[in-house]
Amino acid sequence: MIHFEAVKKNLGTIPPEEVPAAKSVLSRLYHMIPLIFLVVVLMMGRSVNFAAFSGCIVVAVVSLFSKKTRIGLAALRDIAVSSARNTLMVTACCACAGIVVGVMGITGGGFKFINLITSFVDGNLLLLLIMLMLTCFIVGMGVPTAPAYIIVSVLAAPALVRLGVDPLAANMFVLYHAVLSAITPPVCLAAFAGAAIAEADAMRTGFEAVKLGVIAFIVPFFFVYEPALLLKGDILTVAQACVTAAIGLVALTAGIQGYLFQEAPAWQRILLAAAGLMLIIPGMLTDMTGLGIFAGILLIQRCTRF
Repeated sequence: MIHFEAVKKNLGTIPPEEVPAAKSVLSRLYHMIPLIFLVVVLMMGRSVNFAAFSGCIVVAVVSLFSKKTRIGLAALRDIAVSSARNTLMVTACCACAGIVVGVMGITGGGFKFINLITSFVDGNLLLLLIMLMLTCFIVGMGVPTAPAYIIVSVLAAPALVRLGVDPLAANMFVLYHAVLSAITPPVCLAAFAGAAIAEADAMRTGFEAVKLGVIAFIVPFFFVYEPALLLKGDILTVAQACVTAAIGLVALTAGIQGYLFQEAPAWQRILLAAAGLMLIIPGMLTDMTGLGIFAGILLIQRCTRF
């Protein structure tokens, strides 16, 4: 969204002297080893504690590869102090969220909320998703990520699981929207912070943030309808879902922004948006149809650009 916005308004590019050389970037890719290790260990089914502890060891080993990143006694002391401070913050947030969760459990408020929502939607999954999205926005207002997720996971995720949604997809759905409350007016703390830095109007910045982040509001819905996007399923199914969804997001973004290689007229915007949705929706027929439409618009834009 930001790329198309920048090109559409001709904001220019980064000066060549500020762009790092490819050799410099490639020589530092080994810094991703701890992250890759962490993901692999979690996907192997090992516990979170084991993944975190072993990940720290891998970080320490990788730091030895370069003189600039080697961890000495002074750096180890700073790491310990920083870790303790961060742990206290997270613990306090989780403790406060635990009070809310405890009250919900004692009073039965969470159970009543789930029953109220599920009875209102009468088994309509799409309507339930929309209502829970709005609930996440409200609950997550002004709340840090960790407690926001804990609260909505207790309130909203069980309602989705009750309708047969995969537990991982249900939790990712509520997590995404709880975090996105940071850019959703009227209480959009991240947008307000950005507006203060840019010396811009706070509420206008919030609505602009929603516009640029609209794709992030849509993607969690497809987590529910296509668990393969969360790497659940055989390799071919996951590969097809991820590749077509990635292409679909580009098409959908171009349709929303009205720009691909050049300004897109209304009929191209409609087709691009439709192609994007079809590519994200699971199914060979929808994927091929969406791919064909996107390829056609792509060819038209390229041929008429010059």
